[in-house]
Amino acid sequence: MAKGFLHKKRKLRTQVTILITVTIACALVISSVLFCYKTINELQKSFKEQIFQESRSTISAISTNIDTIDSIYRILISNTSVYNWLESNYADSTNSVTTAKQITSSLIMNNLWEKNYLESVYIYNKRGKQIHVSKNETSDSLITNRRIYNSLTSPSPSLSFGTFNDSNCIYFIKTIYSSNN
Repeated sequence: MAKGFLHKKRKLRTQVTILITVTIACALVISSVLFCYKTINELQKSFKEQIFQESRSTISAISTNIDTIDSIYRILISNTSVYNWLESNYADSTNSVTTAKQITSSLIMNNLWEKNYLESVYIYNKRGKQIHVSKNETSDSLITNRRIYNSLTSPSPSLSFGTFNDSNCIYFIKTIYSSNN
């Protein structure tokens, strides 16, 4: 009987030990799962907030640069030489060269030109004549810009932009209406 009592005591001790171990293991597993779930949720929330913040910052920077690009025409039009070239029908190249130099002078002071956000500026008058300033002018760029000008079917006073074929460039187009129209 003493043997049976000891055997039952060991069996009871073993069962209590196993029960406590299983209870602790279950509590650890449950707390680990809850911890992982909470950590994943917090990381996802933080990641989303950071992505939204980066997106807002990028959109703001792009918007500022586009607004600056849009304002360049005002700088150019406020130049008397450029305005006169647009309003007149100059036939000689001396006035066009002077106007191109004035455009260059205006662009040198512009941050977008210095940071190479703008590579070239083409200005067409009402007769389709052009003056331009370009950092990297090639015959292909001249042809491409002429194609873009010719593809402009609906003049708009707002800034419009797009790409052309496989070009890595974004073309900004703004139609400035003449005061004589």
